Amino acid sequence: TKMYGRQLQCYAYALENPAPGNLSLSPVTKLGLLYFNPTGFEQINESQQAFQGDLVWHEVERNDHDFLSFLSDVVKVLDSEEVYPGTCDQCDYCRNGNACLAGKKEAYERGCVCCSWCTYRLKMREIDPDSTASLTSPRAEDCPTCPECGSAMNKRNGKFGEFWSCRRYPDCKGTRNV
Repeated sequence: TKMYGRQLQCYAYALENPAPGNLSLSPVTKLGLLYFNPTGFEQINESQQAFQGDLVWHEVERNDHDFLSFLSDVVKVLDSEEVYPGTCDQCDYCRNGNACLAGKKEAYERGCVCCSWCTYRLKMREIDPDSTASLTSPRAEDCPTCPECGSAMNKRNGKFGEFWSCRRYPDCKGTRNV
């Protein structure tokens, strides 16, 4: 539930601070997620089935100060004169003297942390350290090439386990076994 906190804060802020002339739904007193927790399954007839279960409320703490601080940081980035930040010493790509990849697909693939998106992903890992979501894709030089088009490939999970898939999917459907 921690990972949804900022999104829920955003909804509350939008509802409490609408554009002039629009309906204000204020105050928003609680933030949270309502989950359906299935506990059973029932065959009603030949063509109908039904899940049984409980609705579970998970409250998410509201922190207006932290949220407004985050919004302030976002506005600073958006108002900045710099299109891309300078190089950093935190990722191999920049350490090798290359221009920052902020805002480009390669920033994600190379694990660059000088751009705000990569920094955000790292912050999410601090919030949810048990997450198994990958923070970076394998570097292109560490990936096999697609047998169909020669592009780099991404590791994916399918119903039969991990496999390599062309990064150009769905335009190219090339695959390889891991």
